[in-house]
Amino acid sequence: MLSLLLALVVIFGPSAAPGALVAACLASGAVAVESTPRDGDLVFVDLDCGPLCDAIEDVTLAQFGGGEPRWSHVGVFAWTEDGPVVVEARGPVRATPWASFLRETLLSAPRAPALGAGAQPGRETRGVTLCMLRPALTAAQGRALVLRAQARIGAPYDEVFRWGGPAWYCSELVATALAEVGAPAAWGAPLPMFYGSREVAPRAFETWRAYFATMKQPIPEGKPGISPLALWRRLGREGRPGLCLGSPLAGAAYAQEKVAW
Repeated sequence: MLSLLLALVVIFGPSAAPGALVAACLASGAVAVESTPRDGDLVFVDLDCGPLCDAIEDVTLAQFGGGEPRWSHVGVFAWTEDGPVVVEARGPVRATPWASFLRETLLSAPRAPALGAGAQPGRETRGVTLCMLRPALTAAQGRALVLRAQARIGAPYDEVFRWGGPAWYCSELVATALAEVGAPAAWGAPLPMFYGSREVAPRAFETWRAYFATMKQPIPEGKPGISPLALWRRLGREGRPGLCLGSPLAGAAYAQEKVAW
């Protein structure tokens, strides 16, 4: 199997200077592991899908006091007979081929009024970052995590962020699968959700207010849920940060740095 770094070089070309998230990965306590990604590794992404992605990132940063990566999406890496994929809830739950996942998240700016609304990649290059994290699971648990996520392929996207299925948003899918494979309960336990206020993250609050008004639903403030950043914080204490990709530096040239992986 190709190493992850080689696959990225094939897709993106020669690497540029180190990306902005390299320091964040190193600060998370990375340790040396094998260079090939494993079933059950988690892929965290700073998507650039417009105001809604910004709102996800702004309110979760405010919730945890800032100083963290701006994660708005997470999926589960898996090896299949057809090659590597990311099982993700971005729209209906799907298994996205790894190369397509990278192109969509790193080279394109999805344009849609809301997550799950059939976003299509645009042609504009934006500054998007990505890190992989290996939860402190056995290889068997990692494989089981993939199977639990794959079992929900085709399920609808949870557009109102209601905990517990049968529709799923990205971090809910991952957290539920973690609980089902015997991961520590604290990893995926839901938290009271925060959607900002007029005093804290006011721009994000207005985005959420307009979004839920469109959905004809009240803002689920304080209801159980979990964000990509909450998972990163919990799993990063014991997990193993891997490859990080930085923002574009010139045109379509992207930073590629192999960090303790």
